[in-house]
Amino acid sequence: MVEEFPKESTKVVNGLSRRQWTRKYFFTNQSETRTELCQTMFLSTLSLSLKKVRVIVEKKRNSEVGILSEDQRRRHQKQKRISEATKMEVDKFKLQLEVEPNLEKKQEIKAERYENEKLYESSYAEKKRDTEKAKVNDKVITLSFDLQKCLSTPY
Repeated sequence: MVEEFPKESTKVVNGLSRRQWTRKYFFTNQSETRTELCQTMFLSTLSLSLKKVRVIVEKKRNSEVGILSEDQRRRHQKQKRISEATKMEVDKFKLQLEVEPNLEKKQEIKAERYENEKLYESSYAEKKRDTEKAKVNDKVITLSFDLQKCLSTPY
């Protein structure tokens, strides 16, 4: 999370400062405990560039409702794409259920699949809660990352 405040003082010699904002960087754990970090640690941990964070923060600040506008790079309808890894995971459970003759083992496979689905749903629920926080509080920005490909997504 990145919070932005108007700068408090200016110490410029021989010229004007263009900087208008001070940013503080935080990580929030599941128990809502915030830990302030230095900029270098924040950027290194998330493998982000300063420019990427600056652009996201500026877009959020300049938006009328406090959330980023939808990405305009692909203007056609969104198509739900399922990754090959996800397809293989589903196929793995399906094949195991078809091949397994033991009823107890089948129940274990179903339980494992159910746990996998719960984990998937809980991560999306957490993302939704964080997005709602960002909509309510101007000083909260939520960033999501696809760590398999390291692609950032706004929200």
